[in-house]
Amino acid sequence: MTHRVPSVPSRLAPPSAHADRVFGLDLVRFLAVSLVLAAHAGDVFWPVWQAPRLLETLGVCGVELFFVLSGFLIGGIIIDTIQRDSRWLANFWLRRWMRTLPSYFVFLAVNVLLMQATYHRWPAFGSYTVFGQALFWPHPQFFNEAWSLAVEEVFYLLAPLLALAAWPLARTRWHALGLLAFTVVAVAALRYGYVRAYDPAFDAGVRKVTLIRLDAILYGVIAAYGCRRWAVGTDMRRALAAGGIATAAVAIWMLASGRVDAEPWMRASFFSLMSLGLAATLPVPANAAGRGVPRPVRRVVRRGALWSYSLYLCNLPVQRIMIWRDIGGTTVLGCAAACVGFLAVAIAWAATNYAAVERPIMRARERVAARLGLVSPATTGESAVRT
Repeated sequence: MTHRVPSVPSRLAPPSAHADRVFGLDLVRFLAVSLVLAAHAGDVFWPVWQAPRLLETLGVCGVELFFVLSGFLIGGIIIDTIQRDSRWLANFWLRRWMRTLPSYFVFLAVNVLLMQATYHRWPAFGSYTVFGQALFWPHPQFFNEAWSLAVEEVFYLLAPLLALAAWPLARTRWHALGLLAFTVVAVAALRYGYVRAYDPAFDAGVRKVTLIRLDAILYGVIAAYGCRRWAVGTDMRRALAAGGIATAAVAIWMLASGRVDAEPWMRASFFSLMSLGLAATLPVPANAAGRGVPRPVRRVVRRGALWSYSLYLCNLPVQRIMIWRDIGGTTVLGCAAACVGFLAVAIAWAATNYAAVERPIMRARERVAARLGLVSPATTGESAVRT
């Protein structure tokens, strides 16, 4: 026998309740990938303009925004659809993995071939096939951007299992919220203990270590849960967003000022502050339909959101090819031309990968689920921003 978790009516409709895409959440995803692109495009100007701290800050903010948005969307799907049924679990994993793994393995192969072409050696990539390259240790330099995908995929594996295990304890919405908060605190405590014990570097040693970063996505889950279980009016959403922006600003100051490098406790607490702040802003865009936004702008935002996953995966290979072939500039104009070329190639590649790989496989998910006898796709709570 299966049953569904009842939801409490809210003035903020969950994203999965909409048949169309939610413009506000598309805009968040567009902003996240734009920050990552800006950080990597800025590297092209290195011969004439060196601002590593600014570029690092942009890139970090973009990826952390991706994490909380993912938690908001995927956590919302779990909240809306969870059932004590093995078919639900299998269907969840099938849909997640069909959405994320094909493009990941395409670009894993691309990076393997680039390593061979550039350095004439094959990288050790076996651990990357199971997202085990940085579970509790620093991330290798090869396919460096894969760290964030490892965090996402481990979360997809563990989150529904933990949700099912906690089902008997979540008797009320306050119990469920308490369990989520406890999990976030537990991961943050693990991260703090890890930093205290090993004093690792901020980037490869903390930011990119899988098991101590899962709370970044959990903050988005908490935001989704709050929006579904409590009435969240306009004033409350705006207050949360204002507080979230202030909290994220403190975290950005910690990073931009170099404090996270100098002080271990800031190296650990930075991620809690950043994720908390960004997650608190999500109820506002989740309720933004974008009706007053010009159609061309909406089209650009929508396509940027659709291509964001491919764009995240392909932009650094473009940069690596430019380095390999010594494509760049030594003057401002030369660097600007190289930057335009970098962006044009990355966007064209992302659009092609979305059309050739992502979209056909997403369309096939329903047929595959039906053939395997899993839960009907109509009950999976497909997000308004395709997830």
